[in-house]
Order: sequence, then structure tokens, then C-alpha cells
Amino acid sequence: MESRHSENSPVVSWDDLATPGFYVSRETGNGYRVPLAGLIRGASPVIEQVSANPTRLVRLCENPFLPLIKARYLAADCNIKPNF
Repeated sequence: MESRHSENSPVVSWDDLATPGFYVSRETGNGYRVPLAGLIRGASPVIEQVSANPTRLVRLCENPFLPLIKARYLAADCNIKPNF
């Protein structure tokens, strides 16, 4: 059974990533800290993933610098095994 948190967590692709936060990949469990500066087109740092398979990212929190222990808990709450 899915948790209520999972229903409230936005799921986006890399191409649709437009909001800063802490994201986790549904497929790999990898965590990504996405600050506002990382979303500005043409600015550094650039966030890019190149893959044959599309990745769906779940935003766990608006804060990209969420403590990892809390991020692991939130990932598990979304039925995602954290890999960080």
C-alpha cells in the first residue's frame, strides 16, 4: 500500500525539472540535491543525465540540503529503497 506522502510528492522527468529540492530516482534510489542555481539554463552547475531509459524523479522536499537521514526516511515512505 502506498503511503500518503508518496501521493503528495511530485514525480517529474529530468526534462521537466523546474523546482529546487531534494529528489530521488524511482529506478535507482539515487538522491539528487537540486539547488535553484542548478536550474538556471546555461548557468553553472549544470545538472544533466544521459540515459537510454527515462528516469522519474520524486521530489522528497523543497530543501535541496535536507539531511540525508531525513531524505532516507522520506524515500522509504514513498516505497523507494534509498541508494545514498
